[in-house]
Amino acid sequence: MLDLLGRPVRQRTAQLNATEATSLDLRGLPTGIYAVRVSCADVEYTGRVVVQ
Repeated sequence: MLDLLGRPVRQRTAQLNATEATSLDLRGLPTGIYAVRVSCADVEYTGRVVVQ
């Protein structure tokens, strides 16, 4: 998870199969908009998370 300046604020590494899920603890993060980046093999997804 990155702040709006691209600095990492949270990180989690997990090896999951196609049906597993994981979570990231957001407690303690200041209110704001963050980017979440998920990588799997050669595919990468970046989305937006709003912390209120």
